[in-house]
Amino acid sequence: MADEEYVVWSKSYETGIPLIDNQHKKLVALTNQLYDACLAGRDTATEFFLRAVHEFVDYAKEHFSAEEELMKQSAYSHLAEHKAKHDEFVKKLLNETQEMKAGNPMVPLIFLHYLRSWILSHIAIDDMDFVYHSKALKKEVGILFRKFAN
Repeated sequence: MADEEYVVWSKSYETGIPLIDNQHKKLVALTNQLYDACLAGRDTATEFFLRAVHEFVDYAKEHFSAEEELMKQSAYSHLAEHKAKHDEFVKKLLNETQEMKAGNPMVPLIFLHYLRSWILSHIAIDDMDFVYHSKALKKEVGILFRKFAN
């Protein structure tokens, strides 16, 4: 692994939902592995990207499904927009995979930058909006519970 990580996990990314946080950490780890592969050279980056595509797809299926189910259960008002962003991620991954198979050697580097941007924006901003919604909902339920308990 490189002396420096390309994406450093920060407590500010934590949602407080262990399942989601662990999945996010996995994405950060995969991103840093791709970074290391890119530093090792074009052939290593290409080989890693093609091998890791399956992990990225599995991540997307598992994580997006879990996150969207939590949002649905809590009646999150921005679920449709959030799901659209998840769909964009999957589309980007599929497009880059096709580009790689078509012989574009820059794909690992392009996708690496995309992943970093995704982590810094989607996780740190979009997912945190859901966290704030969940906390507000939990507080409301607690207030209602206390009212009816008296």
